[in-house]
Amino acid sequence: MFSVKMRTAIAQSRRTQPAIRRWLRKPVPGTMRVNAADALAHIVDMSHGGVRLAFSRQADIPAVFDITLPQVGITVKAHRVWTGNSFTSDEQWCGAELEETATPSWRNFVDSLAAGPAL
Repeated sequence: MFSVKMRTAIAQSRRTQPAIRRWLRKPVPGTMRVNAADALAHIVDMSHGGVRLAFSRQADIPAVFDITLPQVGITVKAHRVWTGNSFTSDEQWCGAELEETATPSWRNFVDSLAAGPAL
């Protein structure tokens, strides 16, 4: 069994260890407007498995929600991972992971972007 001191050290390490990103993100050129969680938003960056959205107003973002890209006719189901405020604007940001079943159409779209280097 672990001692109290050891359990405390392990818990502290988990809180301070940065999350491991599973997919490289691509910045999105220009402004790509989407409907996400029944609100208007735009994509800040995206990857094969997720997206960072920016909402101009505070939104009530549920744990699971749809993201619709009307320009290309894609709707994917997303799981909210985090939310927070932008450091440089009044926008609310949301990081979301896509369901695996949505990945093929999303992957093709991400790969088609002529954005800058992956982040």
